[in-house]
Amino acid sequence: MTDNQDKSQDIEMPDVSPQTFVSWTASEFIAYQKDTVWYIKALLALVVIAGLSYFITSGDIASVVIIVIVLGVFISFASRQPRTLTYEVTNKGLQVGEKLYAYNTLKSFAVIDEGNINSIDLIPLKRFMPSVSIYFDPKDETAIVQALGEFLPKEDRQQAPIDKFMHKIRF
Repeated sequence: MTDNQDKSQDIEMPDVSPQTFVSWTASEFIAYQKDTVWYIKALLALVVIAGLSYFITSGDIASVVIIVIVLGVFISFASRQPRTLTYEVTNKGLQVGEKLYAYNTLKSFAVIDEGNINSIDLIPLKRFMPSVSIYFDPKDETAIVQALGEFLPKEDRQQAPIDKFMHKIRF
């Protein structure tokens, strides 16, 4: 063994395990109950939008097929059930299940009033990366906001118009 190898073994490695400040479990999104009437309305909307597209584009079948596929995927996603995830505010970032949102990739966070429940939106630094919404039990809000506030600035924001629309159609 050389002297360099002996010296490298004497150096203590710093603790790289994340320190957790607050953790909780919650649904990954709000799931609305959708009955048969909801699916019938969605299919009717699909037919109307596809029909309008057909007449607006003077009979272009390709655009109608694309609209039907996109709206079909939209309807199929509506039936997806949320997973229950574990969330942790650590000194490294926000851990959501197996995914870590590092603080150096986030600009700020905002508490969003969604009517009967609040959520936290994480606003990314990258322009085209979508914000991440996280849900929590209302009794945990103060602890979560305080812990996130240690690492990120808090912004005042309203619920995005697209999110309001999705809430209205119970997606």
